[in-house]
Amino acid sequence: MRSLFGKKGKHIASAWPGTSSKPRIELIELSELLGATLSKELLAELDNATLLVALGPDVETRQAIRMIDNLREVLAAGVIVYAPEHDALAAHQGDGLIIEPADTDVARIALELFTLAEREGAVGSLKRDLRIAQAVQGGVSGEMSRIHEELSMAATIQRETLPKELPQLDEVEFGVIFRPAAYVSGDIYDIARIDDKRIGFFIADAVGHGVPAALLTMVISRTLGITSGAGASFASPSEAITRLNDEMVRMQQGKARFATGVFGTLDTTTRELTITSAGHPAPLLVRNGKIEALKVEGPLLGVFEGEKYEEFTFQLEPGDTILLYSDGFETAFPDADTRDWKPNQGSQRYMEYLNNLGWPNADGSITLEQTLDELATALDMNAGSLHQVDDITAVAISLRSVPIASTADAA
Repeated sequence: MRSLFGKKGKHIASAWPGTSSKPRIELIELSELLGATLSKELLAELDNATLLVALGPDVETRQAIRMIDNLREVLAAGVIVYAPEHDALAAHQGDGLIIEPADTDVARIALELFTLAEREGAVGSLKRDLRIAQAVQGGVSGEMSRIHEELSMAATIQRETLPKELPQLDEVEFGVIFRPAAYVSGDIYDIARIDDKRIGFFIADAVGHGVPAALLTMVISRTLGITSGAGASFASPSEAITRLNDEMVRMQQGKARFATGVFGTLDTTTRELTITSAGHPAPLLVRNGKIEALKVEGPLLGVFEGEKYEEFTFQLEPGDTILLYSDGFETAFPDADTRDWKPNQGSQRYMEYLNNLGWPNADGSITLEQTLDELATALDMNAGSLHQVDDITAVAISLRSVPIASTADAA
């Protein structure tokens, strides 16, 4: 106990309640408490101590109030007795500080000090826990800020691997919806010219989402990448998918990382569509407002080396639209009649929304951009997209109503 009660400290000691050992009383100068701030040395001395402060008429009330505020801020405990000139101080009692008039019985003050001193051990432990918690919180906050910055940078890097702009062709229109479930996506896509006649495109979905899946999309993008002038080295969709599968198996090093994907080419002169699938949801063909799932299939990517992937060829017509999408659509449109539907539970209800969309057609009255805007609105209106549990990606290719080039032109 730190006492500024002069010789009466002896009276406090003699009035100390109980049979426990008497308090150890030390004196400090009152001026040390009345300063504008408490020194570091004094704060160290006050730790786990109980104060007895006597304020005589020579102390200004303004100084006394500032002292009380300083003591309260550092969670100091003690009894403050004041001369009649400081009656206003009684209103500042609380937070471990008991404020009494100078004529208060010494036995009462001793009891109050005894009570505060007895609880000071527990308060000291709480103070230490609070300091540790504050230090940990500061460390966690700093770590969270660092992680946020790194994930934001990862998202930026991933988006830089996506097409900055889609090909601009008179006879074909392209559109994309890309919605990561978190900072980064486990979905990846690309659309680009292969040569003067062919457009290459792919969509892939790494199993899972978040950073591990996003890292895998970097491998997929690097291996399947379509760039201008790639015709010299580009062989076929099946060979591209086969090369990706073998690369994924080679780099796994004992821990399997799976993915699904669709790679395709479109010959803009003949409207011939060639597709290879690797365990991905079947592409949809929209013709005259009716939707048909194309029968293409193939094994997952990253399971077995040397898998064989088949190519499927389809003849498109003016007004046709091809829609490639990730399985995030299955969780974005929950079943309306299922009361116990869970956010990660798949549903085929998205097909109802796709069937009700206005799709581009041969007369050109509806554009692909309008269709995808309508689809994005449908996503926003569904509970499954308020808190996405999976990445959502759609790639659409629509043929405008233009005549097929002649054989001579194609050559």
